[in-house]
Amino acid sequence: MGLQQKGIINRGKLSEAISTYEVTIAQNIQNPQKENGVFIVADMTNNFQYSLNSTWENLFTNLVPGSDTIAKLGNTSFKTGIFSRKYFKDGGSLSLNIELKIFDDGTAETNPVVKAAKGLSSLSVADAFSKEALAEGVNRGEKAIGEVKSFVGNVLGGNGQKSVGNVSNVINTLTDTGRTVSVRIGNIFNCQKMIITNLSVAYSRQTTVRGPLFGEFTITVESFESIVKTGTTFGINNILGEGSQGRVSIDGQNADGGIAANTNALGGFGGGGIGFG
Repeated sequence: MGLQQKGIINRGKLSEAISTYEVTIAQNIQNPQKENGVFIVADMTNNFQYSLNSTWENLFTNLVPGSDTIAKLGNTSFKTGIFSRKYFKDGGSLSLNIELKIFDDGTAETNPVVKAAKGLSSLSVADAFSKEALAEGVNRGEKAIGEVKSFVGNVLGGNGQKSVGNVSNVINTLTDTGRTVSVRIGNIFNCQKMIITNLSVAYSRQTTVRGPLFGEFTITVESFESIVKTGTTFGINNILGEGSQGRVSIDGQNADGGIAANTNALGGFGGGGIGFG
């Protein structure tokens, strides 16, 4: 009698079960497709993995200034036992790396590999210097300083609610400049405002008359604000999904048997679907 094989899956069934996640990256402007903004739909080629940082600090030594020095003079330490317990100080941003492989199958007006590279790069570089932009920056800065001073005064005077709204509007105006992107990964991740903090693009050696045959993209994105427990935009329960819908099967079929929305016209390379206006 041979050993019983457990955990072995029929390869036919496996091809129906295994799939890759479809990624959509869209620039947060009114209509990125019509306004020639960044709008990419492609299959994710790496594992989905995110990181989330937080800050914890020692409670006792923060409550009692100089306690560390006093303890050292007595050859002891407050950084042991219950005195070493940490309190939650700050939540952090969520970040993840997205790897995509984008092909030029000849159906778009221009090479989608080059267009994707240019579009993503435009969100990662500074605008050119201009006197008009500088003047506008000075004007916004003066308004911001005025609102912050008013905010501090109103909070101390017990009337801070209105000022909080005013300062929020100023911060929104100064920071939300159209560089953020919405990122959706299948049905497991959806964050409406993220920033691109690192971009790596590699063009293939194979080319056509239109340019590279395909490009490999590694995109590091980070949440625009700190992640919180609950909330519409940055609440962790809203960002991280649970379902399996939105996945694209490697054999061109969704898990429910429907036709995949992002099949690759070039055959077995995978991950070639692009969405550009």
